[in-house]
Amino acid sequence: MNNTAVRASIVIAAVYGYFLIFAQFSFIELLRSGGARPIEEKFALGAMALAGIAGGFFAAWRGVNPAMLRIALGLAAFSAVLAPFARTMPGALGIAMATGGSLGVATVTLAALVPGWCGIVWIGIGTGLGYAVCNVPAVFMQSPSGQAWIGSGLALLGLVAVPPVTARPRAETGKVFPLWGTLALFTALVWLDSAAFFIIQHEQDLKSGTWGADLLWRNAAVHLAFALVAGIWFGKGGARLLPALAWAILAIAALAVNAESTRGLAGWLYPAGVSLYSAALVAWPGWFSGTTDTRGTAWRAAWLFAVAGWFGSANGIGMAET
Repeated sequence: MNNTAVRASIVIAAVYGYFLIFAQFSFIELLRSGGARPIEEKFALGAMALAGIAGGFFAAWRGVNPAMLRIALGLAAFSAVLAPFARTMPGALGIAMATGGSLGVATVTLAALVPGWCGIVWIGIGTGLGYAVCNVPAVFMQSPSGQAWIGSGLALLGLVAVPPVTARPRAETGKVFPLWGTLALFTALVWLDSAAFFIIQHEQDLKSGTWGADLLWRNAAVHLAFALVAGIWFGKGGARLLPALAWAILAIAALAVNAESTRGLAGWLYPAGVSLYSAALVAWPGWFSGTTDTRGTAWRAAWLFAVAGWFGSANGIGMAET
């Protein structure tokens, strides 16, 4: 087994897991438990997004390397450890900016370096593991503080696992969508996902029928299985069709969750669609953007994660709240 590829998949899982369980979930709950008003919550999340965008473009401008990724993951771990003790303003604002900035650097650096570490199937493995870990009952049912500390542990695990390799193969790249089309496609996917998940998690009937405690192991398994499917599908040349399929699955799930008779189906479809597009989101800069060098890949990743990741996620959650 390729040791570098295994380490790469662990880093992918760690970054995704940190983003999901802490930045997108625990941090919001910590803000609310600290008495944050809606306007303060939006301000903190907006600051996180702006810091994430700035961090991503800084990484692309500065030039990525494994040391940069390790530093970013170290800062991410530190901010998550402190978050339960800084759940009110202005401390929470500092945590938000540190979290966003470190994630911005980490995601762009990872996307640019990972083609030199592993084949595309490992992208699916890492993405699936990240989602699966977050859905393990002992993680998902933790208190917000516990989830923050789990997120910190994931960041530290990623820091240790970062491979030292920086070279990348040139033969595995190809252009599937132009940049503007990619940004539009993935922004729509992230927007829909963020809005749907926020609503599901804050409406008890929807949550119990799709993300209840007795369904978490199933959701973890579905996430892992479909991320693996995505990785294998990419390897067989399915990069153009897969994001469209993910959109269709998510749209059907978003409709099905509203009716009690089809809510169970939505519980299967939603994690499947999320894992399909998430693996594609990680893979696109390095394999399907048409770039042939690490620097070019970093710039593509910075644009993708700024628009689709941070902008799409923030507006999806904001739309759901409104």
